[in-house]
Amino acid sequence: MFVDQRTAFRKAYLVNLLARLCAELDIPEGRLRQARERYEGVAEWLADGDHFLLRELSIYLQGSTALGTSVKPIGRNEHDVDLVAFMPAGRTDLTPAYVKAVVGDRLKASAIYARLLEEKCRCWRLVYANEFHLDITPAILNPSCRQNGEFVPDRTLREWKGSNPRGYRRAFERRAALVPVLRVTKADEAAVKNRAEIEPFPTTASGRSILCNIVQVAKRHRDVHFDGLDLALSPISVILTTLLAWSYEACVKAAVYDTEV
Repeated sequence: MFVDQRTAFRKAYLVNLLARLCAELDIPEGRLRQARERYEGVAEWLADGDHFLLRELSIYLQGSTALGTSVKPIGRNEHDVDLVAFMPAGRTDLTPAYVKAVVGDRLKASAIYARLLEEKCRCWRLVYANEFHLDITPAILNPSCRQNGEFVPDRTLREWKGSNPRGYRRAFERRAALVPVLRVTKADEAAVKNRAEIEPFPTTASGRSILCNIVQVAKRHRDVHFDGLDLALSPISVILTTLLAWSYEACVKAAVYDTEV
């Protein structure tokens, strides 16, 4: 009984430690607030443009910021905020280069955004030095996709490439909402009564799910492992996130567990 209770205490401590670790990996709240204000500002500026492609423009977040899995970068102050500029009036007979140029021209028309603007292969980047950068990717409807997918430019700006960030986010959030079934023993009950100050892992300091925290820890592990190495060898975040989400769903549905760990 003593050994079981001591083990339960250790596991409870580890659960709390992991939750605190993930809170430390979070982008600071002040920085997120800045990013939110910048995001809303650029969305309004683009939506007020006169070009027909900018009519009924929809700006939304994609990637880590949208999923709640961002981590503070190592060795630099800036972090990425990825946006999609979806244009309902867009058509596949318009070249990706043309559609991208419409977004760029509108950004250049602002004295504020023009000095922050950098052109990337498939998107436009607004660089707020030592804070973060906003990557704005143009997108149009993919009429052949039953899941409301979109087309985005390929790296050469010659072809449209299928994508579905909103569908990906819905699938991730569905998996993140899954909560493991935990087996409670008498020893565990005694330990829980004596650790009232320790929050259970599903209710983390950031309020996010177990899956979000798993992704955060894995991304930090990747960043540390490849720090100082060729970044081309480092797996991109969407691959890590996808594999972890699939694995998490399989594990949650496969068994009952002793602890969150």
